[in-house]
Amino acid sequence: MTMSRKFSRIMLIMAPLLSAVFPLSASAEERPEYEVKAAFVYNFAKFVEWPTDTFKDSDTLLRICVLGKNPFDTLLEAAVAGKTIAARSVVVVYATDLGQVPPCPIMYIARSEAHNLEEIQKQLEGTAILTVSDIDDFAERGGTIGFFVEDKNIRFKINVDAAEETGLQISSKLLRLARIVE
Repeated sequence: MTMSRKFSRIMLIMAPLLSAVFPLSASAEERPEYEVKAAFVYNFAKFVEWPTDTFKDSDTLLRICVLGKNPFDTLLEAAVAGKTIAARSVVVVYATDLGQVPPCPIMYIARSEAHNLEEIQKQLEGTAILTVSDIDDFAERGGTIGFFVEDKNIRFKINVDAAEETGLQISSKLLRLARIVE
């Protein structure tokens, strides 16, 4: 069975899980691209375990930081409004410079930072941050989760080595839905 057929078969089997966990369609034609990506970013957090020392206490917010020019407008804030993950309130923080970013377990690196990607990754090395982006070949270049479009649908790749190096544990449920990059 080819990898493409295997992926399609897994997607068919996982459709009920997808509809329950990812309520928005992944079709770029049905919804604006960044509305779909915002929903994915929020839902990724449900399937990741961070090292125990990531959160200082039980009241620590789960911050989703957007580094660079904000591609979401208000869509990411709308996706997380009033929601929690593991009893933690979720907030979105925007920064144009890595030095401005508060501690955050999830960082979306905007396309505007593609030219700085290597430097950003060096600065984040050894930190337990789930990095997500739609920069071309992001996962292949050392990011954790990279978006791409295939057959007019938004899909994602996960770099399992990058996740392991930062101490993140990604659920097998999420891994089954992704293209794996090692």
